[in-house]
Amino acid sequence: MQTLKKMLLKNSDPTLALLEYRTTPGPSGYSPEELLMGRKLRTRVPVLLAQLQPRSIDHESFKKWDECYRYEQADYYNLRHRTRNEPSLNIGSAVYIPDRKEEGTVVEKVAPRSYSIVTKDGEVRRNILMLRLLPRARRENVSP
Repeated sequence: MQTLKKMLLKNSDPTLALLEYRTTPGPSGYSPEELLMGRKLRTRVPVLLAQLQPRSIDHESFKKWDECYRYEQADYYNLRHRTRNEPSLNIGSAVYIPDRKEEGTVVEKVAPRSYSIVTKDGEVRRNILMLRLLPRARRENVSP
């Protein structure tokens, strides 16, 4: 968005700024308008006429490439931000709640990462990051 705003501020004609932005090739080597129209558009930048000729684009292979590219970018993002895939808990599992320093039993899965837990003091809702699965030896001592 910032790139687009700067381009619109610098150019006197906003349509030329948008044209230049839309005809800029992305990581795939194709520009958005080239994928849409099947040819390169003429801009103010000098280019050989042979490059403006229509060429066929294999959209199926592009879709596969784009999907792989997006997964790769997601993996890099997750690696950089230290995300982790927590295993889901089963209903009836014994867990330890560190912030309350007590044990409980999972009653239901409220959201994709949230669980409802029954403790001695009542029922609480916690994110999976705030729960620790108890070892089997200690699970038998916990009662809802």
